[in-house]
Amino acid sequence: MKYRTKQSRLQATMRKFVKVHKVHSFTTQEVSAWMIRMGLFPIPKRGDPKELCEEWESNLDSIGKHKLPNQNIVREMQK
Repeated sequence: MKYRTKQSRLQATMRKFVKVHKVHSFTTQEVSAWMIRMGLFPIPKRGDPKELCEEWESNLDSIGKHKLPNQNIVREMQK
């Protein structure tokens, strides 16, 4: 899969997360904040955004396999 920009790659990663967990009612910021809090997204510091994206994507793939219960996600995001 080719992305035009690093930003579009991040957005695709985000869409995949939303789709897997059916959290469509939340904003992108809420989803990303939740993912960072759960340690699924490393908090961006320095380094290559491409590597960061790949790390996020591999985390997403492993989440997809486990399919966390949606109630837990909603509760966690509402904190």
